[in-house]
Amino acid sequence: MQIEVNSIMDGEITTIKDFGAFVKLSTGDMGLVHISEIADTYVKDVKEFVSVGQAVKVKVIKVENKKIALSMKNVEGNNLVKREENKPRRERVQRVHFERKEPENKVLTFEDMMSRFKKTSDEKMYEYKRAAEVKHGSGRRGGSK
Repeated sequence: MQIEVNSIMDGEITTIKDFGAFVKLSTGDMGLVHISEIADTYVKDVKEFVSVGQAVKVKVIKVENKKIALSMKNVEGNNLVKREENKPRRERVQRVHFERKEPENKVLTFEDMMSRFKKTSDEKMYEYKRAAEVKHGSGRRGGSK
């Protein structure tokens, strides 16, 4: 059977790649739905919209050298909804700092206040430097001082 451009056909998703999904058409031919032709919205991950074995309706965009370009955009019968419920959500972990509380009625000397300030300052600088190293690497390339 001859495949005509702009015809709507039934198919089944056989393989999913980063760049799109391969569809086996009802004629037995294979075609590709490029990631930009999956849905009307932005598609970051093809697997969020389709799955292997899913029956879909596709529109033939182009046939060239046995390569069939397909589209799922604006085709009646494709109820494509981003499947967020299947994807576990990563939650941000917050750091909890426990500080020893001094009795409120204790009067601190200047040396005690300076000691406390230096300790908290050192802790904050350590966390800052550690975060910077993780973000930008260790900063040392080849050799040591």
